[in-house]
Amino acid sequence: MNKIERIISNKLFKGIDKKVLQNEENMNFIRSIFNEKTYDKNEVIIEEGEKARNLFLINRGSVEVKKRVVSGHFVKINELFKKDFFREIGLIFPDKKRSALVFATEKVHLFKIKENNLNKLIKKFPEIESNMYINIKKIIKKSDFKTMNSQLKDKVIMDIYDEICNSKKKKKKPLRRFATKTNGSYLVIPEDDIYYFKSDMNYCFMYLYDCNYFYDLSLKKLEKVLDPNKFMRIHRKYIIACNKVRKIKKESPRNYFMVLKDEQNTRLKIGRTYLRDFKSRFLV
Repeated sequence: MNKIERIISNKLFKGIDKKVLQNEENMNFIRSIFNEKTYDKNEVIIEEGEKARNLFLINRGSVEVKKRVVSGHFVKINELFKKDFFREIGLIFPDKKRSALVFATEKVHLFKIKENNLNKLIKKFPEIESNMYINIKKIIKKSDFKTMNSQLKDKVIMDIYDEICNSKKKKKKPLRRFATKTNGSYLVIPEDDIYYFKSDMNYCFMYLYDCNYFYDLSLKKLEKVLDPNKFMRIHRKYIIACNKVRKIKKESPRNYFMVLKDEQNTRLKIGRTYLRDFKSRFLV
């Protein structure tokens, strides 16, 4: 198997027609942008905190991914093998630094592509970016938590989850799902199920039709990741889902309340600071 065949057999190129990849123009392009690199056993490939500049494809051998925890020690969270690829989080999300250490568990042969060349490759084959996102989602599922206690496991999972979510915020894509821990597991709540958020100091509660859940963000931080077309701050203590408003009551020129469509017909006061924005949105 020649160099090109080994490169395009990697999971990075999954779903792309091999005939397209193997035409002469594309083969020459791929050959020109990938370099080969070999690392010996236990040699560090990526240092923690290093800025993402390259994407690596594993041609032969295996690597281990470790993450530093609060105690300062590294714990194993993943192991990657032939046809896997890594370093995609920092390349999809600008200015993202690597928060894990990657080293060779045996002699490993890699194909390396620089960030600027990766962008050119994605323009030619958009499926590659999709494969990179899919790979990120698999990080948590494939992570090895067997040797961790429950508290440490939760910490590492949430660190990875936050890393992805915080990186997405830089691209200004609003959160569509909200993960919260309940009864020892994580419950994911879609945005359409939420009626309003209520502040509780540095945290908040998500209110659904007939129940509520704790959420580990302040309203100030939450406001930055919500879709402004669907949610609105109406008070220092409340953010509401605009499509969950049943009716609006005016008790005086500066006192407005809204009634929601939930089971309790919840009544929320609109703060004076937010009154102008509220009127422009609901009372036009």
